[in-house]
Amino acid sequence: MGSVDAEQAACLSEWKTAMSEFDFSLSHSQLALLFALIAIAGFSAFHYWRKRQILDVLLICCASICIAVLILDPRMVALDKVALIDSDDPHLNMAQLAQEMNKTQSAQLKGDGLSEAQWQDLPRIPVQWLAQAEKQKSTDIIDLDFPTHLPQGRVFTLTAAREQVQGEWRLQLLAENQTVLAEVRGKEKRLSLTWLPPVAERMVLQARLLDNKGKILEQGPIPLDVTSAQSLNIQARFAVPSFDTQTLNELFTQSQAKLDWQTRLGKTVTRLEANDELAIVNGSRSSSDGKRTPELVIQDAAYFKQSSALARTQLLQQVAQGSALILLGTNASDGNIWQREIGLRLVPSASDQELAVNTLMSLSPTSLVPHTNQNQDWRQSKERPWLAQRNWEKGQIIWLAVAGWHRYKISAPDALSLWWQDILDQSQVVKQQEWRMQAEQVMPLIGQRMRICSEGLAPQDLLLTPQNASHHLRASTDKADALCTAFIPSKSGWQEWQTQSAGKPTASGAFYVYQKKDWPTWQTAQRRAATAAFIASTALQSKSKQQSQKTIEKWPWVLGLMALMLMLWWREQRR
Repeated sequence: MGSVDAEQAACLSEWKTAMSEFDFSLSHSQLALLFALIAIAGFSAFHYWRKRQILDVLLICCASICIAVLILDPRMVALDKVALIDSDDPHLNMAQLAQEMNKTQSAQLKGDGLSEAQWQDLPRIPVQWLAQAEKQKSTDIIDLDFPTHLPQGRVFTLTAAREQVQGEWRLQLLAENQTVLAEVRGKEKRLSLTWLPPVAERMVLQARLLDNKGKILEQGPIPLDVTSAQSLNIQARFAVPSFDTQTLNELFTQSQAKLDWQTRLGKTVTRLEANDELAIVNGSRSSSDGKRTPELVIQDAAYFKQSSALARTQLLQQVAQGSALILLGTNASDGNIWQREIGLRLVPSASDQELAVNTLMSLSPTSLVPHTNQNQDWRQSKERPWLAQRNWEKGQIIWLAVAGWHRYKISAPDALSLWWQDILDQSQVVKQQEWRMQAEQVMPLIGQRMRICSEGLAPQDLLLTPQNASHHLRASTDKADALCTAFIPSKSGWQEWQTQSAGKPTASGAFYVYQKKDWPTWQTAQRRAATAAFIASTALQSKSKQQSQKTIEKWPWVLGLMALMLMLWWREQRR
């Protein structure tokens, strides 16, 4: 009995599947004709049934079916084939999957999705993600965010985000010898830590996540390439020597900046400094670096005020072309000149209480402070009330209303350096880079296709060392003004590269390739993000998908109807 029921269920399922391929949507005229056909056919069949002419009844029923088919005009739905993608399959054959997707119009996805590199190798067809919401709720995914390349003097920031947090957890940054460099703890889903690299070098740090019991949730490599900062061209002019300007000179010298530094020691004596060169001369003359256009100009208020109108005009024209100007308000004495020249209103300071500029430093306010409440050009933030800034066409002007930072040269040198770096960031000092090379994938994996693109380089060869594998950079259709190439990395770790034109190197750098075992949950987060982006780009609308239809052939039904009517006529003629 069980086998019979199973066969009946299978037959019923096949019949339902077959019937589902037909579309029987009817108009009002079709319904009227169908009811008329049922009435006439029923009356005729009943008439012959009373005369016990069973064969004629069968002929009328068959003819009625043929006429009904012609009235209904059913359309058979041409159902599309659907490719199935099982992203959790460790033996997924990407070449075979690409062939299958080329033959279909849509696909269904199971699992956490594919990486960005894998999606780039597949046809762009609509994909339906099956049961993804339920799976995301049941797994704890870790997402990391950090820069892999950083100029020296910048703070490295590592951010870790978790989807499920129970109690307090910790994020640690470890050196290559497992020494803890920085640590942060909290109950939030997102934690961030900071660390200032002491030297410029290429390294592989470690990050570790621990729960409230000290159990390691996950640990993996953090590649970081700290490069020497590009030398800024800085022009500094001061009317009065001070410990603050001397400390500032030492900070810029340590950062390898190219300095054009002048400090007036009297009416006829000016001290000139060009990097480490020091000279004291009579009168005022330009240093050897004076011809170079500076990216940053620093002046104290007294020097700006004592300059001629022509010199001030030339300075502001230079700022309008893209330079940044930082004015130190320590020795400001007259507020009218600033209102007239740069539109800044200064008022006497309401208090001589020191202002906290960061967690380790408190500085004295200047006698005159900016008042920007009714000024649309100048702006001040609540986090930096001691700093006012404004746009000056392509450049920036900053007024610094605090003094006394030289006190922290010894007690808090890192805090002092970071504070001035923040000021430079606010002034938007930009050292133009001639070229840039960047990998598309956030987490390149060994054995997966990797694509890197360059800007500012002419078409040339990209040489991977030490393998000496050469790849040609060529124009890309999906990235304007960029040259790209793709390859499959064969080893993990830092991969050095250099570009060559006519056999001569033009640029060099390195990128990091992860092993397949590194950061498994971060890989899952990357796959989910890449899959969501791919699905959004294909604009899948599964519920309102339009299905192609085709009308079934009518001529067999017409021939069948004619044959049945002729047989009925022939039987009537014989009686």
